[in-house]
Amino acid sequence: MLMKTLQVLFLCLVCATSSFGQKVEFAGQLHTGVSAFGGKSATGTTVMNCFAFDNSWNQTANPYGKKFALSYGAHLHVQRVSGNNLLIGAQAGAEVLRSRVSINEVYVLDMPNSSYLERKEATGKATTRNEFLNLYPYLGYRLKAGTVDLDLLLGPDIGIGLGSSEKGEATAADRTTYSVDRERNTPETDVRARVGVTAYYHHVGFSASYAHGFTNYLRGYDGSNPELYSRVLRLGLLYRL
Repeated sequence: MLMKTLQVLFLCLVCATSSFGQKVEFAGQLHTGVSAFGGKSATGTTVMNCFAFDNSWNQTANPYGKKFALSYGAHLHVQRVSGNNLLIGAQAGAEVLRSRVSINEVYVLDMPNSSYLERKEATGKATTRNEFLNLYPYLGYRLKAGTVDLDLLLGPDIGIGLGSSEKGEATAADRTTYSVDRERNTPETDVRARVGVTAYYHHVGFSASYAHGFTNYLRGYDGSNPELYSRVLRLGLLYRL
C-alpha cells in the first residue's frame, strides 16, 4: 500500500514539473540522521509505569524525549532547473523518526488508575518511533563550483503519520528489570520548516538538511499549555539520473 502511494505521488510530481519544460532532474535518496522533540513538554528523563497484573500495559509517563536518536528513510526527488539556476521541486518518501528519553524511576502499580505499590530508583532508556509518509515541496537556487552542483533548498516539510510505538528497558536498584514495548497513538500531520543543501558530483549527491517543527503534538491536551515540537537533522546519499 505504501509503495503504491509513493508511485502515485512520484508520477504527480513528474507531471507537475514537466509542464514547465526546460531541464527536469530525477533522483533517489537514502538518508539517515537524528531526531528529537523540543518545547517545554519535551523531557530528558521520565518514569516508567509498570503494572503488576499485566506488563503489556507498561508505559513511560512522558515518551517525548529531547535526546536525539537515529532516524532513517528513503525518498524520490524531481525538480526543474531553470536557465537562471532557480529550482522548483518536490520530494516524496517514507521515514522513521526516533527520539530517546532516560528512565530514572519505576512505579509498580496494581491496577490502572490506582496508587503505586512500589517506587524504585532505576536506570534505563526508552525510544519512541514515529513512522511518516513525508512530502517536501521546495524552492531553491543552484550554485556552480566547477563540476559540482550545489543546490540550496527551502520549503515546508510535511509528515503524514502512519504509526507510533515505544520500546525501552530499565533496571531497578534491586536488579529487577522492567520493560515497555507498546503501540502509541498515530501522530497527526506534522508541518515543519526545512532548509537544506545538496552537492552533486555528476550522478552522485550528498545532502544535509534541518527541519524545525511547528505542529504542537500536544495541542489537544489540557493543562498548563503543553508544547511539543519535532526537530529533525538528515544526512543523505543521492543518485541523480
